[in-house]
Amino acid sequence: AAGAPGGAPADAQLALPARLVEEALAQDDTGLRLDEVCAPGAGSADYSSEAGPHVGLSQVVRGLPAAVSERPQGTFMRQGLLPEIQRMWRSFESTFVLWRYTDASGDAEVVEYQGVTQQIVNAAVARPKNFSAGADFFLILATPVEVSLHALSFSPAGDRLLPPERTQHAVATDDVVVSAIATDERTGRIFLGGKDGCISELQYFDDEASWLGRPRKCR
Repeated sequence: AAGAPGGAPADAQLALPARLVEEALAQDDTGLRLDEVCAPGAGSADYSSEAGPHVGLSQVVRGLPAAVSERPQGTFMRQGLLPEIQRMWRSFESTFVLWRYTDASGDAEVVEYQGVTQQIVNAAVARPKNFSAGADFFLILATPVEVSLHALSFSPAGDRLLPPERTQHAVATDDVVVSAIATDERTGRIFLGGKDGCISELQYFDDEASWLGRPRKCR
């Protein structure tokens, strides 16, 4: 085989990508648990343990709460982790469900929320800006038509999550599906990755005493 730039044979350069594709296809055909997929040495490309909020595998409880697992099958569903608030989420069409993944009692507290009318395609949390008094985090929900912010607060006496509350901060997606959401833990900035290959920043402002009021601008 002809040599590739840098002196390495072309076949050798393609070996790792080919192995990653084979592993991904094999995982698609197998019902793996989260702790199996993320276990060190489970694949050719391990997850980094340095960047972003880290979730220890010992913290992830196997199995799902009954309120989640007993949902009817066949509906549009997405799911993911929110390590900033130690919650796992799953969406069923426009219904959003949160529960604590560190609860080993088998009866985890489940919060169900219906703050949007379209199918939920992605979710994340972000630190609110200074004027957003009264919220511990913003829940970011992306649907095919909009990205909206919802207030998340914990009970004063503990870490029980109160029901989310929709704010007036929302922006249209212009029919671009948001495939990724990233936030800055220090500044609370929100970045959206679209399936069109573009990255946008969601900016929100407020000029009223109550941040739940109508925003001056959200773009």
